[in-house]
Amino acid sequence: MHYKVCITAAGIGSRISKISSINKALLPVGFESILTKIINKFSKKIEIVIAVGHQKEKIIDFLKISHKDRKIKIVEVDNYDKAGSGPGYSMLKCSKHLQCPFIFVACDTLITGKIPEPNKNWIGISSVEDPENFLVVEKEKNYVKRFFDKKSKNFLYWNGYKNSNCNCFIGLAGVKNYKTFWESLKKNKSLNDGELQVSNGLDGLRKKKIICKRFKWFDTGNEFNYIKTLNFFSKNYILPKPDEYFYKEKNLVIKYFKNEKKSLGRFERSKYLKNLTPKLINKKSKNFISYRHISGNLLSNVNNINIFKNFLSFCDKNLWNENYKKFHYKNELKKLSSACNYFYKKKTYQRVNEYFDKYNQIDTSSIINNIKIPKTSELLNKINWKNFSTPHPVLFHGDLQPENIIYTKNNKFYLIDWREDFGGLKILGDLYYDLAKLHHALIVNGQIIRDNKFKVNIKNDRITVKIKKRSNLIKFLNELENFVKKKNWNVEKLRIMSSLIYLNIASLHHYPYSEFLYNFGRYNLFKALKNDR
Repeated sequence: MHYKVCITAAGIGSRISKISSINKALLPVGFESILTKIINKFSKKIEIVIAVGHQKEKIIDFLKISHKDRKIKIVEVDNYDKAGSGPGYSMLKCSKHLQCPFIFVACDTLITGKIPEPNKNWIGISSVEDPENFLVVEKEKNYVKRFFDKKSKNFLYWNGYKNSNCNCFIGLAGVKNYKTFWESLKKNKSLNDGELQVSNGLDGLRKKKIICKRFKWFDTGNEFNYIKTLNFFSKNYILPKPDEYFYKEKNLVIKYFKNEKKSLGRFERSKYLKNLTPKLINKKSKNFISYRHISGNLLSNVNNINIFKNFLSFCDKNLWNENYKKFHYKNELKKLSSACNYFYKKKTYQRVNEYFDKYNQIDTSSIINNIKIPKTSELLNKINWKNFSTPHPVLFHGDLQPENIIYTKNNKFYLIDWREDFGGLKILGDLYYDLAKLHHALIVNGQIIRDNKFKVNIKNDRITVKIKKRSNLIKFLNELENFVKKKNWNVEKLRIMSSLIYLNIASLHHYPYSEFLYNFGRYNLFKALKNDR
């Protein structure tokens, strides 16, 4: 049958805004956005109408990158955060494009299984633990008798509804009698919590009969339920950073940055890393970069020491030499020493303080893995920062960890997820930062973290940190250190800097991984400084 789909994605998502810097429709679940998972429920023949408001530019940009092959109509909603806004208001703004049977989907609603056509009026229902936050549906046989929209627990209880027997509307409906729906929604202007609800239109359909259809439903609209959704769709998930998201959709890799300078900076730096990185394809977007997926293995999944040796030679030839002299570098060369001082010293102290503030901790000595470790401030004071501010100029990558390196069947290496700058410099960076990023990630591997194969246990001042190490990466680690020695570079400096990376990134991640990183960093820094004597 002929019908359309309407997705409402205009709201600010106040229930989840604490962990998200992006419209909730674009939050990733697995390697896809929630919006993509909804869109992919429907045939490409079906036109999709999407209501946008909050961060509309990001949704529009994302759709141009990921769904340019779909027939999508964007409707801009003027009021999405003031009195009288809400999903019902967004629907009214879309009404002229929905003069036919349609399916309504809220942008924070995910289900498993197929979505039926709107050849009858139907709504999706499910039991919930907090029915007072939802539209409660009273059934008679399998049809809607009446609605209770976001009523108090007492109201629901005295009307005979307990959590166990509350059927709630999940933000998914099929509307066959669309004229009746629009007439009801236009006529009923009553607000709930200051918002116009979709139930104002659904209520008018009761005389036409509305079938109740039960779905396995995931509400992604708040942090708790979003985490449950991640756990279902992507096992061994790590809650993504609130300011950066990664998607792998169709044959594209898409990266979102809250900070526009990061995405634009990566565009600019791709010119200097030409042929070493995938070619970027969306140069007009402010917050997204994208490139076509490259088939191959991550270097972290390679179990061949000769391939790793070839990779080090590849870096030595293309990154860690004097290739940067092809560009206008003299001005940056003058600034590199101060950039190193900021990037290593000032940033480390700043990030450590951010960790203390985030987790309400103070700087104390500890016994980690049965070794007495001084205060972090004492460890940092022992570092020869002047040596760290003496750069070895290179055309750097900036995040050269093995999960950012693709090895293809034709024996080529591609570097992904490069940094946008080094202390503000676009061309030059310090050799030791690339070496340290590679070094630290050969010990703390992303897949090991996603598999939760790390432990941190704290009892008073005694701390235990453990992590499972992958045998292939430990072989690579030894080869890296041997390579550094053969080049007459400073292995002790490398180990210290590798430890500093753990301290630097601890505040950027979620507990308990953050706690592991901080204490693992302290433990390794102490050992590295001891061996540097």
